[in-house]
Amino acid sequence: MTIKGLTAKIVEKKGKITQIEIEGQALCVPTEFLPEKVVAQDEVKIYFSTAADATVSEKQLAKSILEQIMNGN
Repeated sequence: MTIKGLTAKIVEKKGKITQIEIEGQALCVPTEFLPEKVVAQDEVKIYFSTAADATVSEKQLAKSILEQIMNGN
């Protein structure tokens, strides 16, 4: 399985909304969904998944974190 993501450029952060550009198209997204330290001109990757796949991924991540804690890593 190859994981592909779209590259997006941070255009401007305005409080709760951040404008990003993907392949020449502007899009406004809630700032809370972006890493805290991104600033204008930074590039980020956007990945898509179905709601069902996202739930499975979250459970796998939680399990992995718990295993690391239990093993002392």
